[in-house]
Amino acid sequence: EWTIGYIAREDCAEAAAAVLATPGHEGKAYDITGPALLGVRETAATATAVTGKPIEVVQGGADARPGFGREAMNFTTDHFQQLTGHAPMSVRQMMRQGPSSGSNPDRASISARSTALAS
Repeated sequence: EWTIGYIAREDCAEAAAAVLATPGHEGKAYDITGPALLGVRETAATATAVTGKPIEVVQGGADARPGFGREAMNFTTDHFQQLTGHAPMSVRQMMRQGPSSGSNPDRASISARSTALAS
């Protein structure tokens, strides 16, 4: 089982806005990742803790497709924090937020920060 540095779409958008709105990124590449590496079991345990509903990981049979993730996804970086000045959301925070609605008070300042970067 590989672990992955999951990142929220909102965080990806904020990092992209920071790159587009500030100078000095020409010719650079950034690996935008979440703050921690999580495997399927840790992700299920986090979902159980957030929802209060038990979520069980079940191994597939011999004909099951391979699981998600690859060795190339098994890393995290601080690029998001370098670009935005703060840490990305954790998987727990993403799960508490639920599906993106654009009205999350924890992320309400994203567009304000992005606008400030562009100024």
